[in-house]
Amino acid sequence: MAQPFVHGMTSEGALLSGVLPEYSLYEALDGWVAVAALEPHFRAQFKQQLELESLNKNDVAQKLKQKSASDWVVWANQHDIPLVEVKKT
Repeated sequence: MAQPFVHGMTSEGALLSGVLPEYSLYEALDGWVAVAALEPHFRAQFKQQLELESLNKNDVAQKLKQKSASDWVVWANQHDIPLVEVKKT
């Protein structure tokens, strides 16, 4: 489980650091969601279903603030997009 960390993939600016719009945390209307659409087919589906011409963090953030986290989870499940609600413990 720690292999991405060990290999520097989670350090600032790295692939799994949240720098990519398709692999990041976003604020929803009532909480947060985590998106992990790294594979090309997930990334394409994420972009298409959000109705964005290109994926950039600002545009994705604006879209995801429009609905509740639970609404986004339902949407993601309907469209086979890897997105989950971030729960507080």
